[in-house]
Amino acid sequence: MFCGIHASGYSVANGTLDNMCFVEAIGIIPHVLFLIAALPILLLGYGTVNINHSSWLHYPGHSLRWSLTVLLLFILSCEIAEGLLSDLHSTASYLQLYIPSGVTFVATLVTAVYYHNVEMSNFPKLLLLLLGYWVIAIIMRILKLWNLYVQGLNAAHLRLDLNWLIVAIYFLYICIEVNFLLQKRYAFFKESKGLDIKGDLQQQDMHFHQPYVNLLSKVTYWWMNKLMVQGYRQPISMDNLGQLPTQHKAQANLERFKNVYKKEKDRAAKEGQTPSIWKCFFKAFGLSIVYSSIFRYIGDLLGFIGPLCVAGIVKFLVEIRQGNISFHASQQVKEHYFVSLEEFMENGFILAYLLFMATLLQHTLMEMSYYLAIKEGINLKAGITGLIYEKTLRMSSWSLSNGDWSIEQIINLMSVDANQIMLFVWFCPHLWAMPVQVVIAMVMLYYQMGYPAVIGAAIIVILCPVQYLVARQMTHMQKDTMDHSEDRFKKFNEMLKGIRLLKLYSWESIFCTLVDRARNREISSMRKSSVYLVISLFLTAATPIIATVVTFSIHHYMSDEALTAGRTFATLVLFNILVVPLFNFPMVVVAMVNAIMSAKRLRPFLDIPEVDRGFYLTGEDEQEDAKDVLITLLRMSGIHMKSIKRQKSAKMVPENFVLEVTNGHFAWDLSSDAPTTTLYDINFKVPRGAMTLVIGPHDSGKTSLVNAILGEMKLLAGDVSWCLEKNRVSFHAQKGWLFNANLRDNIIFGQPFNQARYDRVISACSLQADIDILPEGDQTEIGERGIWLTPGQKRRVSVARALYYSSDIVILDDPLSFLDVHEGSHMMQEGILGMLREESRTIILVTHKLEYLKEADNILVMRDGHVTHQGTFGEITTEDPSLYQMWKNTISTQAQQEEEQRRKDQRGLEKKYLRRQATKTHHKDEEISDEEKKVHDVYIDDDHKVHHDVVSIVDVPIKKKGQEDKDSGKGSSMSSQDLLSSPNEAEKKKMAKDLMSVPMSAYMTYLLAGGVLWVVILLLVSILKHGVMVAGDFWLADWSSLWIDGTALTEDEWHYYIYGYVGLSLSGIFMAFLASIIIVLTGVQAGKNLHKKMLRRIILAPMRWFDTTPYGRILSRFSSDTATIDQQLPTTAESLIRTFLMCTAALLVNAIVTPYFLIPAAVILFGFYLLQKFFIQSSRELQHLDILTKSPVLYHFSETLRGLSTVRAYRDEKRFQQKLNDQIDQNTLAFLFLNTANRWLGVRLDYLGAFVVLWAAMCSLTAAVYSDIPVGLVGLALTYALMVSTYLNWGVRNIADIEMQMDAVHMVSTFSEMPIEPYRKDEGNVEPHREWPGHGEIVLENLSTRYAPDLPAVLREVDLRIKPGEKVGICGKTGSGKSSLSMALFRMIDNFQGKIVIDGIDIADVPLNTLRSRLTIIPQDPILFSGTIRFNLDPAGQYNDKELWDAVEIAQLKPLVVSFPEGLDTAVREGGSNFSIGQRQLFCLARAFVRKSRVLVMDEATALVDMETEAMLHRVVKNSFTNCTVITIAHRVPNILECDRVLVFGGGRIVENNKPSVLLEQEDSIFTSMVKANL
Repeated sequence: MFCGIHASGYSVANGTLDNMCFVEAIGIIPHVLFLIAALPILLLGYGTVNINHSSWLHYPGHSLRWSLTVLLLFILSCEIAEGLLSDLHSTASYLQLYIPSGVTFVATLVTAVYYHNVEMSNFPKLLLLLLGYWVIAIIMRILKLWNLYVQGLNAAHLRLDLNWLIVAIYFLYICIEVNFLLQKRYAFFKESKGLDIKGDLQQQDMHFHQPYVNLLSKVTYWWMNKLMVQGYRQPISMDNLGQLPTQHKAQANLERFKNVYKKEKDRAAKEGQTPSIWKCFFKAFGLSIVYSSIFRYIGDLLGFIGPLCVAGIVKFLVEIRQGNISFHASQQVKEHYFVSLEEFMENGFILAYLLFMATLLQHTLMEMSYYLAIKEGINLKAGITGLIYEKTLRMSSWSLSNGDWSIEQIINLMSVDANQIMLFVWFCPHLWAMPVQVVIAMVMLYYQMGYPAVIGAAIIVILCPVQYLVARQMTHMQKDTMDHSEDRFKKFNEMLKGIRLLKLYSWESIFCTLVDRARNREISSMRKSSVYLVISLFLTAATPIIATVVTFSIHHYMSDEALTAGRTFATLVLFNILVVPLFNFPMVVVAMVNAIMSAKRLRPFLDIPEVDRGFYLTGEDEQEDAKDVLITLLRMSGIHMKSIKRQKSAKMVPENFVLEVTNGHFAWDLSSDAPTTTLYDINFKVPRGAMTLVIGPHDSGKTSLVNAILGEMKLLAGDVSWCLEKNRVSFHAQKGWLFNANLRDNIIFGQPFNQARYDRVISACSLQADIDILPEGDQTEIGERGIWLTPGQKRRVSVARALYYSSDIVILDDPLSFLDVHEGSHMMQEGILGMLREESRTIILVTHKLEYLKEADNILVMRDGHVTHQGTFGEITTEDPSLYQMWKNTISTQAQQEEEQRRKDQRGLEKKYLRRQATKTHHKDEEISDEEKKVHDVYIDDDHKVHHDVVSIVDVPIKKKGQEDKDSGKGSSMSSQDLLSSPNEAEKKKMAKDLMSVPMSAYMTYLLAGGVLWVVILLLVSILKHGVMVAGDFWLADWSSLWIDGTALTEDEWHYYIYGYVGLSLSGIFMAFLASIIIVLTGVQAGKNLHKKMLRRIILAPMRWFDTTPYGRILSRFSSDTATIDQQLPTTAESLIRTFLMCTAALLVNAIVTPYFLIPAAVILFGFYLLQKFFIQSSRELQHLDILTKSPVLYHFSETLRGLSTVRAYRDEKRFQQKLNDQIDQNTLAFLFLNTANRWLGVRLDYLGAFVVLWAAMCSLTAAVYSDIPVGLVGLALTYALMVSTYLNWGVRNIADIEMQMDAVHMVSTFSEMPIEPYRKDEGNVEPHREWPGHGEIVLENLSTRYAPDLPAVLREVDLRIKPGEKVGICGKTGSGKSSLSMALFRMIDNFQGKIVIDGIDIADVPLNTLRSRLTIIPQDPILFSGTIRFNLDPAGQYNDKELWDAVEIAQLKPLVVSFPEGLDTAVREGGSNFSIGQRQLFCLARAFVRKSRVLVMDEATALVDMETEAMLHRVVKNSFTNCTVITIAHRVPNILECDRVLVFGGGRIVENNKPSVLLEQEDSIFTSMVKANL
C-alpha cells in the first residue's frame, strides 16, 4: 500500500500538509505532468531534430546544468536507498518512502534527454517547459520540507538533508533557465538574440568533436564510438579524422606562445632581467594544466574512499555476526522510521553502492585530468616547434653550419627538447598531487593501524629515494646505450652507403665485424642498464610486500588493538595507493629535470640575433601584384639597399643592370666582431637580360660570391644594390637541394602548373626518361622518404625548378657537375641558352665548364676571394693573353645537332618499351624487337646511387602496382616506418592493410630468439610469484578473521600465522626478483639474436636487392625496429604478464569467496572482450597514423635547414612555415585521436572495474549475511576487486602495444629470410692458388648478362680476349653496357649465358669472396669510410707501413699525409668529408695499388674530379700499373687515347674493337665521331 496499512496514513484531521502520504502523492504530480508533456515532443520531434554537428550549440550554463543533473541523480538514488532502509526499519511497508523518489529519478533522466535534444535542434523555446517544471517541482519540494519538519525530523535525519539539497539544485536550475532567457530573449521579447555557431562547427569535415559535445559525451568520450567501430571494420586514414579544431592548430598555438614570449621579453628588458620561458609556458598553456590538476586532486581524494568503505563493509559484517545490528529501531516517529546519516553510512550495502559511485567518479575525473594534460602538452609542443622553425628561417647560414648552432642541435631542439617539455606538462598534475596523496595515505594508515602502519609506510618512503637513484643510474646507462646505438647505426649506415664498394672489394665480413663489435658494446651496455631495470622492477613488486610484512609483524608488539579484517585490508588498500605516487616520483622528477635542461637550451636559441630581411615581401604579395614584385634583395646581416622611395620608376642601379656590388668585403661569421674576410674588394655589375658566367679554380670564392649577393654573408664594407623592379630570383644551389615531395612539386615549387612550360623544362633538363621509369611518373615521391636519385638527377631536378619558376633572375651555382657531356650539353643548349635567353631572363651561372665562355655576355673571373677580371670573352682575352692561352687547351664545343636528335628518338623508343614492360604479365621469354634493342643505348639512373652506365633503361624492373618484386624476396615487407618511404598512395593503402595484423610467426620468432626454455621458465616463475602472493593474502584473511569474537590469539597461534605470512611474502619477493632477471635477460638475448641474424643476411644479399629496396626501409630495420625490440618489448611483455595474472587472480579470489560472482563476471568479461577487440584494432591504426604524421615534421624541418639558402633565395619562407604548420596539425590530429581513444578505453574499463567492485561487494555481502563465509575473505575479495580497473586498463593497452612492437619483430624476421648471393656453389668450386690471377688474361666467351632473371640482357653474346698486361679503354653511349662488363667481371650481375675465364679459370667456379678479393676496381664515387687513413687503405690490416706509404706516395698523396701529425693514423670523417673529391679519388687509387692485383678496372674513376686531378690520376695509373691488365671505362673519350686497344660498346655488344690510332683513321667510325665531339 502506498500509505501503509495504518489508518492514520490516510487521515487529514490535522490538515493536508501534515499528512506525509498526501504531500508525497501531490509531489509526484509535476514529474508525471512533465513526462506526459516531454515524451511526445521527444518521440514526435526526434525524426526532425537536426543532429548535424554544425548545430552543436552549448546554451549558457551548459556544463553546470549537466553537472547538476548528475549530482541530482546521485542524490535521488541515495533518497531511494534511504527510503528502502527506512521502510525496512518501519513497522509496515510504506511505498511513499521511495516510489516518489523513483518517479523523480525517471523524470530527471528525461530532462537530460530533453535538454540535449533541444540544444541539438536549436529550438530554445522548448526550454519553457523545463522552466515551468523546475518552478512547480521546487514548490512541491518546499511543501515536503515543511511536512518533514512537522514530522519532527532534524538535521541528523538523512531524508531532511537530501530534500534541502534537492531544493538547492532546483533553484539553480531556475537561475540557469532565467539567465538564458534574459541573455538570448528567445521568448517574451520582441527581438531575440541568435546563437553564434563556432567556425569549426561550420566545417563538415571537422570530426574531432571533444571540445563541442555535451558534458556527458565529453567525460565518457561517447562521440568516439563511431570511429572505434569504423577502425574495427576497416583501416582508418587521415581523411577519416577530418580537420583539426582551430584551438589545436599549430598556427594558433604558435601565436599564443609567441605573443606571451614577446611580452615577457619586453617586461624582462624593462626590468633588466632574463626572460623566463617557464612563465611563458604557464601563461600561454597553464589554464588547462590547472584544471587537470584540480581533477587529479579530487580523483586522488576519491580514491581514499575505497579503504574506508572496505573497512566499513567488513565492520558491518562483523556487527551482524556479533548480533549488534537490529533492523528495527526502538524509537519510531508516527509509525515511520527515518534512518539517520550515521545509520545510513554504516550499512554495508550502502557502502558498496557509495564505493561504486566513488570509483566511477574517481576514474572519470582521472581520465579527464589525463586528457587535459596530454592535450595541452601537445599544444605546447606544437607552439614550441613552430617558434623554433620560424626562428630558424631568420637565422644566418653561418649560425646554422659553423657557428654556435648546428643543424643537428636545432633538430634536437625541435624533436627532443620540445618533446621533453611536453612530457613534463603531462606529468605536472602528478607532481602537484603526489605530496597530498602521500600525506593523506600516511594519516589514514595511522588511523587504521597506528604506528606500525606508519613504520611500514616509512619503508616505502625510504625506498623512494633508492628508486630515484636507480632511475637516475638507469637513465645514465640508457644514454650510454644510446651512444653505442648511434655508433652502431652510424657504422651500419656507412656500410650501407658503401655496400657496392664492399662487395667489389670483398670487405663484407670486415665491416660486418665492425658493426658486430659496436653491437656487442651496445649489448654490454644494455646488460649493465638491465641490472638497474631489474632492481627497479623488483622494488616495484617487493616494496608493498615488505611494508605489509613489517606492519603486521610489529603490530603484535606495538598495539593492543585487534588485527581485524577491516583494519587489515583497509591497510593493504592504502599501501597499494601509497606505492603508486612514490614509485612514480622518480619518473616525474627525471621528466622535470629533463624539461628544465631543455628549457635552458631553448631560451638562448630564441635570443640569438636574426638576419635583416629589409623590404621583405611574401610570395603571396608577389603573386598578387606581378609588376610591383619583391623590391628587396635579402638585406641580411648588413646588406642594405640604398635609401630611395619605393616607386615603379625608381631604380637602385642603372636601368640596364640588375645588380651592382661596389667595394664589397664579405665574411661568413656574422657573430664575430672581427670576422675573417672571405671575399674582398668585390666590384662588378650584372647586365639585365644577359648571361654572366662566374668561373675560377676550386676554392676561389665562386659559391661565396653567390651567397654574398643573396644576403647569406655579412657585408663588412661596400655596398650591394639591386634594381627595384623585375628582381624575382630563382636559384639552384651547388648541392642540388630537393625536398620530400613528388617530382612535379619539386619542380613547380608552389607555382601555378602550366603543362606546356612544364614539358619544355622537362625536355630541357633531360628528365623525361627518368620520369618514365619512376613507379608513378612525376607523381613519385623523391627524397629521403621516397625514391633516391643520383647526384646528376638531383642536379637536373633542381635546375628544372629554377627554369620553371617565374623569375626575372636565374642564379645557377655549378649546375653541370655530375652530368655527362651529353646531358650537360643538352641542358645548356635547350635550357640555359635556349629557354632562359628566349624569355630574356638574367642569368648568373657558376661553372668550371670553360667551353661555354664564348656564350657568355659577361664573365667574372675569381681567384682567392677576389674578382680578377670582368667583361666579355673578347675583352678578357685581349686584356690577359696568358689567361686566354690557358683556356684555349680546355674549351669544348657543343655536341652535334644530329646526336641530340638521335638521343630524342631513342628516348621515344624508351618510353614505348617501358609501357610495354609495364603491361606485360607473361611471355617473359618472348623475343624483343630490333627496334626495342636500340633502347639499350639510352641511359637512366636507378633509384639508388648507381654509377653512370651501370644500369641501362631495361635494367630497372617495371611491375604493376601491387605486384611483388621477385628479387627483393621476403625482405620487401614493410613496417609503419616504411609507409613514409612509399612512393605512392596506392602502395601506402596496401601496406597499411597489411599492417592491420601481425602474424603469429612473429611471436614464435621472438620466443625462439629469446630461448623457449627461458620463456617457459619465466611463465612458470610469474605464475608461482602471483600464486604465492595470493596465498599470502588468503593466509592474512584467515588470520584476521580470528579476531571477530574479540578473543586474543595465543602466542603459538600468532607465531604460526606471522611465520607463515612472512614465509609466503619472502617467497613472493624472491619469485619477483627471479622473474625480473629472466624477463630482462631474455629480452636482451632476443634482440641480440634477431639483429645478428638480420645483419648476416643483409650483408650477403645481392646488389640488386639494395638497388630495389628503399634506403630508408633498410635503415628502419636497424634503427627504430631494433630499438623497439631492445628497449620496449621486454618491459611491455613483463607488464602484460603481470597485469594478466593480477586480473586472473582478482577474478579467482572473488569466485572462491562466492561462486555467484562468476555470473556477473562472465558478462563483464564479455564486455572486456568487446572493448579490447574494438580498441586494439583502432588503436593500431591510430598509432600508425601518429607515426606516419610525426616523421614528415622532422623531415620537413631537416630538409628546410639544409636548403635554407634556396628557400630564402626564392623568398618562400611563409609557404614553408605553413607547410610545417600543416604537418604539425596532421600529427596533432592523429595524436589527439590516439589520446582520446586511450581515454575512451580507460573510461569504459574503469567503469567495468567499478561494476566488478559493485558485484564483488554485493555478492560477498549477500553470501556473508546468509552464510558463514569468513569476514576476512570478504575484505580480501574487495581488495582485489579494487585493483581490477587499473589492471584491465594496462592489460588492454599492453596487448595493443605488444602487437605494435611485434610488428618490428615481423619486419626484422622478413629481412632475415631474404635470398643471398651464391658465394659458393653446391659443388664444383675451384679454389685458385694464392697468386691467381698471375697474368691477367681475360676471355669472354659468348657472354650474356642481365641484372635480374625477369629483365632483358644488358650484354649480348660478347666474345672478347684481353691479353695479359694490356691496357683496354671502353667507351660508348650511356646505357651501351660498358659498365655492365665491369659488373660481370665481379659477378655483381647475372651472367646467365657464356662464361668469363681469367687465367684459365672460369670465374663462375671461383667462390665470390676469392674472386672479388683478387680483382681491383676504382669506382666513380670516391668512397672513404670514417676511421683512419690506414683503415681506408687496408681495413683488414694485411699490409705493413712501408707498403702503405709506398701506395700513398705513388698516389701523389705523401706530402698531404706527412703534413698531418698522426700520419697514416689521421682521422677520416664520415664519407671523407675532410678531404676534397680529388684527394678522395687519389686515396681510392692508393687503395687499389695496395692490393697489387693483376687486373684493375677503372669505372669512370675521373668523372667527378677536375681536369688537373684527372691528369694526375691517369699519369699515376700509367706509371704504377705497367704490368697489370687495366680496363678503363671512359667518362671523357680523350682519356683512353693512349690505351693499347679501344672497345666501343653499343646495344650491349662490342661494335668496334681496335687500336685507337686505327679507329681514328676511319672517318666513319663511332670512336672517331666521339673523339671529335669531345675535342
